[in-house]
Amino acid sequence: MRRPFVPGAAYTAGRGAALAALLHAWREAGLCMRNVKRENLVVARDGSVHIVDIGRDVVPYSDGEFQSMAMRVYLCGTLRGYTKEQLAEACRAPRRCEQAWWGDFSRVVCGDMDKGDAHRFDTAAALAAALPCLAGAARLEAPVPHRLDDVTSTTRSIERSGWVVTQQGFSEALVVNDRLEAAPARYGWDVAPAGERAAVTVVIKCCAQDAAVLEAQMRHLAEALGVLGGWAEVVLLAEMLPPPGGEYLRAFVEGEYEELRKELEQTLQGIETAGLVDRVVRVTTGEAAAFRKTNARWFGLDSEATHAAAGQSYASFLAFVDRAPEDGGVGKDVDVVLQLDSDVIINTTTAPRFDLCEHATRAFKEHPAAVTLAALPIYDNASPRQADGVPGVRFDSDYSSWGSGRAGPFRFEVRFGFLHLQRLRQLLPLDGGGGDVLPRPWYRLLDDRLALNPRPVSLRMTVTPPAAAPFFIHPPNELKASRDEYLYVAERAAHRTPTDGGPWAAQAGRVDLTGPPAEWLAERREDLVVVVVGRNVEYPRARLCLDSLHRDITASTTSCFARAGVSVGVVVADDASDCRTAVAELRKFAAGRFDNLTFVAHATRQGYLRNTAHCITRKS
Repeated sequence: MRRPFVPGAAYTAGRGAALAALLHAWREAGLCMRNVKRENLVVARDGSVHIVDIGRDVVPYSDGEFQSMAMRVYLCGTLRGYTKEQLAEACRAPRRCEQAWWGDFSRVVCGDMDKGDAHRFDTAAALAAALPCLAGAARLEAPVPHRLDDVTSTTRSIERSGWVVTQQGFSEALVVNDRLEAAPARYGWDVAPAGERAAVTVVIKCCAQDAAVLEAQMRHLAEALGVLGGWAEVVLLAEMLPPPGGEYLRAFVEGEYEELRKELEQTLQGIETAGLVDRVVRVTTGEAAAFRKTNARWFGLDSEATHAAAGQSYASFLAFVDRAPEDGGVGKDVDVVLQLDSDVIINTTTAPRFDLCEHATRAFKEHPAAVTLAALPIYDNASPRQADGVPGVRFDSDYSSWGSGRAGPFRFEVRFGFLHLQRLRQLLPLDGGGGDVLPRPWYRLLDDRLALNPRPVSLRMTVTPPAAAPFFIHPPNELKASRDEYLYVAERAAHRTPTDGGPWAAQAGRVDLTGPPAEWLAERREDLVVVVVGRNVEYPRARLCLDSLHRDITASTTSCFARAGVSVGVVVADDASDCRTAVAELRKFAAGRFDNLTFVAHATRQGYLRNTAHCITRKS
């Protein structure tokens, strides 16, 4: 056997991709090397790794020989501090930890992880461009994105192209990084043709008082809305108007308006840069003429008022939906708007994929007089309408259909509800009381008008088990007085599953978040709770940590802990890592490993010590 001379440097450790390429080359050649050690490895000038000092230890390929060779290569690359004798011993009888580390690397170099019928693209843009050419259900894959924002924007493109994403996440294909850890090679979306959808614009409302928590909330809403349908457009409507009289009648944060406005503007710029919404619309005092026109059209008032008597804002939203498309309003083909508050919390744990856009389209089609639709449903584990209802999603038109003893039409859910604009405009003007200021919130004036219509005009979505849907919760404004506590509670309310008990019993049937914050944050009650805290830990390393922890807990649980009757729980706290895609995937991975798990993904950095203290004190 003749081999060319390879000039280079002695191999020390790492270079995982080069080692994987080395093993693939030997496998393709049909050969194996029995005596792999660091002294036989050389790093060439181009970064590739080669085996030298080849002699009688070269044997024909067999699966067993190749597994042994790959194990030796792997240990050479990872066990930097091992002596020659320790390395030989590890190769002969690897310890449990060494076998665990080697598992994913083995999958890359000893198996073909790239099989399947996926359509693969070099960029997310190329993936989006290919969507019109798909003929049916398919798997689409692109390089792993760095941020969750990138995933959200690509998902949005897929959903808007007439497809529904049935599942998404890292693909099974793996690559080896420099530390010889197996990392995901691609991110994938399973898609299928969507049902009938109307063009629906999402309008998310915020004001200067929301500035401190707005970016974190918009990341949550961008992720949640991405799995709820193919929206025509997602708009963040930012009200930048000074409160009447200079002070908020419904103040829930401290600070002067001008300070809050500057903070809001800075936050809006960050949201625009991240691409969390399609566009941000700022409503300012320069639109007084538009407010007067809106008041006249909607309520018959000759006024520039922007808030109702009790301080509820209305003019910003109504003036926006009144704008012509060419002036920055909703699209000319859009008849339905989903309007929601920016602090709404959407929990998708009960139904990770739910085409809300398609359901809303069906609701307005089946009920041609309907003007409003309350959706998503609230969390309800004991509703009378679930006792004898037909499983599935339906749309009730008044309280009597719930069998609750109440009568009359539903009220419009202003915190998360659909409006059919064309039908709504046919009801104008609403009774504004004839003064300069609305005596009541505009949506209650709408309720009064809808109650006069004999036909069903106000709908509410009902989901009867075993069918399931996401649900929404609205946090009380006073919770926002403490930014960190608000973000803690919002994160837990969005990701805690109702089956874990705790605050859910009191939350059933209520929109407003119920119970003290401590009840939402305290989940673990086991005798022993293991706390794992990290920030910007690469996904393969974090996964390796949790996988190792799972094996250790399982082994211990079946031995000493189980015999002593000691229960074990796990808390994983991510301290606002930059790679949000990896955090989302790590959450799914951990949920599949641990039964007694709390996974907290902080929106803002807390620090290692504060995180650890928080997890131990509250047991998260």
